[in-house]
Amino acid sequence: MLPKNTITKTQYIPINNAGDYIIDNTITPENPATVLGLAFIQGNVASDMELYSGNTLIFQNFALDTGYIEMNFVATGTLKIVKSGNDEAVFVVNYSPDNRTSSTTLDSMTQGDVLISFLLFLLMLGFSFGFLVKCFIKKI
Repeated sequence: MLPKNTITKTQYIPINNAGDYIIDNTITPENPATVLGLAFIQGNVASDMELYSGNTLIFQNFALDTGYIEMNFVATGTLKIVKSGNDEAVFVVNYSPDNRTSSTTLDSMTQGDVLISFLLFLLMLGFSFGFLVKCFIKKI
């Protein structure tokens, strides 16, 4: 489950459009972001795609499709895709605009979410117990 403040960037890159594609240029060491996952889909095998944070290579894709990969990488520079070659491509990048590795709070679930989950757990426990009682105890 992705955090509530997740930003998803999806872009189609046509044939013969090699170059740099900026995902977010507001990321700095003072304002980091956490890359949570990515996927690359390429039309053929004539191009490569790379994900960078500033000058740091995060992921490199060699001419093949890459299914969704979860990660937890703290980006401290401009997040960008570099595409080379002459194939069409699509990329999906999920990132959170904060440093989730140093965070001490869990903001993916609210107190209401926890309460509802607990009540549903009790309800399922009651149904399971009732089913077992009906199975093993015969009516008189």
